[in-house]
Amino acid sequence: MFWQSLQTISVRRAIVVFFAFLFALVGALATQAQMSGIDPDPGDRGSGGRSTIQGRVFFPSGRSVDQRLKVTLTSVGAGEVVGYSDDSGAFSFRRLANGTYTVVVDAGKDYLPARETVVIAEPTRRGGSGSVFTVQLQLQLKGNVANKAALLDAALAAVPKPARDEYQKALQAEREGDSRKAVDHLKNAVNLFPEFMLAYNEMGAQYFRLGQLDDAAEALTRAIKIDSTAFSPQLNYGIVLFYKNQYQEANAQLTRSIEINETSARAHFFRGRTFIRLNNLAIAEKDFLRAVALGESPDINEAHRFLGGIYREQGNYPRAVEELESYLKLVPNTKDADQIRQIIKELRGKMPATRN
Repeated sequence: MFWQSLQTISVRRAIVVFFAFLFALVGALATQAQMSGIDPDPGDRGSGGRSTIQGRVFFPSGRSVDQRLKVTLTSVGAGEVVGYSDDSGAFSFRRLANGTYTVVVDAGKDYLPARETVVIAEPTRRGGSGSVFTVQLQLQLKGNVANKAALLDAALAAVPKPARDEYQKALQAEREGDSRKAVDHLKNAVNLFPEFMLAYNEMGAQYFRLGQLDDAAEALTRAIKIDSTAFSPQLNYGIVLFYKNQYQEANAQLTRSIEINETSARAHFFRGRTFIRLNNLAIAEKDFLRAVALGESPDINEAHRFLGGIYREQGNYPRAVEELESYLKLVPNTKDADQIRQIIKELRGKMPATRN
C-alpha cells in the first residue's frame, strides 16, 4: 500500500509538472503576443531586407479583435509566409526586401477575408534599418450573418448620443493601442448611460489587457447583470476568472457561455484548460476535441498540444504523438518546437514496435 501511494503521488506530480510546462509555454507565447504582434519566425531571414509590415485587425464595429487570427503575407519573390495576430489584433512581418506584398487576414466563417497591398521600394543603402509600413484591416461580415451587425447597430441606436460618442472615442483609443484612455472614455459612457452593456463589456476587455483582473471582473459582472443573455461578457468573464485562478467559478461561467453559444471554439478551449486545472482530464479532452472540430485558430492549435498531454498521461502514446505532430504541422515555427519534438521522440520510444 505504501509503495502504491508513492506511485500515485509520483504520477500526480508528473501530471502537474507536464501540464505546468504546457501552461508556461502557452503563457509565454501569449505575453509576447500581447506586446507587439507575433513574428512568424524570429530566426527566419524573411525576404532578405530590412523593412517591416505591421498592422492591426478590427471588427466591423471598429473595435480591435480580441483573439489571434491567421495572417498571410504573399509576394511574387518571397512566396507565402503565414503568421498570426496577437490577442489585440496586432501583427508584424519583418526583414522584408523591396517588392509588392499582399496581407490577407482569415477571420473564420462569419467574415470575408480582409486584404491590403503594400509596396516596398526602399533605396539601396548600407547599414541602418528599413522603413515600417503600417496597415489597418477592418473585417466585414458575410451576407448570411449581416443581421448580427444590424442587431449591434440597433443596440447602439438605443444609447443616448453623448454616451455613444464616448464609446466610439474609446474604440478609437483602442485602435491606437491606448487602453487607459479607452477605459476613461468608457467610464464616461456608463456614467452617461448606466445600462450600457456594450461599454461595460469593452471596459472589461480593456482592463484585462492592462492586467487589472479585479477591475475587469467587476466591469464584466455589471455587463452580465444588464443582459444575462449576451454571449461576449459571459465568455470574457469566464476567461478572467480562469486567469484569476478561480477555476470552479471559471468552469461555471464558461459553461454558461457555452449554453448561450455552443459553437464557440474559444469557450470550449478555455473550459478545457479549466478542467485540466481541476484535474478532470476526461472532460477536458471532450472540450478540446470539440474546439478542434469547430475550426482552426491559434487558440485551437493549442488544443492539439493539450490533447497530446492528456493522451500522454493516459498512456495512449500513439494518440499523443498524433496530436503533438498535428500541432507542429499547424505551428511549425513555435518557440518550443524542439522540446515538443523531443517529447514525441520519447513517446515513440515507449510505443511497441510494429511488425512488418
